[in-house]
Amino acid sequence: MLRTITQFAGRVLPTRVVHAHCDIPCGIYDPRDAIQAAQTVIRMTELIEGLGAPSSVADHNSFVRYVQVKEEHAEKAKHDILIIWTDYFKPEHLAAHPDLHTK
Repeated sequence: MLRTITQFAGRVLPTRVVHAHCDIPCGIYDPRDAIQAAQTVIRMTELIEGLGAPSSVADHNSFVRYVQVKEEHAEKAKHDILIIWTDYFKPEHLAAHPDLHTK
């Protein structure tokens, strides 16, 4: 049913390919979210290291929770940094700073 509706809509409503420069067309490239996510990863790592070997169910639960939060924020930091890296930096940035991608 959904496929039929989608096919009908595709015939009735013409579509065209569009291209966007970036995910945030307004030009806002703020690294604060990536920084906060990275700081969370650091803090969760410190908490994990402070636990030692899990000796109780509570320790095991804390370990699992810390790892889950650390991984979630690591993915967020990676995603945010990738967006800035791929969408923000233009050829004129590379011309002004040739070592931009190597430092």
